[in-house]
Amino acid sequence: MLLVICWDETWVSKYESAWPIFEKIKCANAFDNSAFFKAFGIERVARLQFITQNQKHRCPLYLYGIDKAKFKQFTNIDLQVNIDLVERLSSLLNNPIHWKELGKTTGFKSHFSYCQECMSRNYHSILTQFLLIHECPFHQINLVEKCPECKDYISYSLMSNSGYVCRCGYRICESIDSPPWQLWGEEKIIKDRVVSYWAG
Repeated sequence: MLLVICWDETWVSKYESAWPIFEKIKCANAFDNSAFFKAFGIERVARLQFITQNQKHRCPLYLYGIDKAKFKQFTNIDLQVNIDLVERLSSLLNNPIHWKELGKTTGFKSHFSYCQECMSRNYHSILTQFLLIHECPFHQINLVEKCPECKDYISYSLMSNSGYVCRCGYRICESIDSPPWQLWGEEKIIKDRVVSYWAG
């Protein structure tokens, strides 16, 4: 079956994580998670009838379940750029100065960490998932680490059909079904010099 999607690559901003990119595609094409993975999942994932939360292909950092070549073919978005940024940030953990803070962790938060101002524009950056970053690099305000409603962590995985919704039902941002289209893809400038150096 020929895949035809509604998409504009200018909807993506620099340092944007894969999750909001996928949510924008789902919104523009009325896809649920199943339809999205059937369209862009690797062959084994595309054949699955049910996409469960704990499977490896839900990883939003390394995107194991996504056919990256096919995704680039239809969107002109190279997801390897995201993965390269994750690996560049991970390489910072080789610096002993960070060991005390990170302990034995992977260096990335397993829960969803976000800037409320960014999320009001349906934007989320990979940078805010890095354990050494506690403020939004763009707005220089504290990151939100827990659901404002139930005070629990929100899992960071490609799992929700509705996008950005806590298990308690709280919406992290306004429904992406009525997005601020004019703000998608706006320029992002890192104001923190250290983070700017890390991001490359």
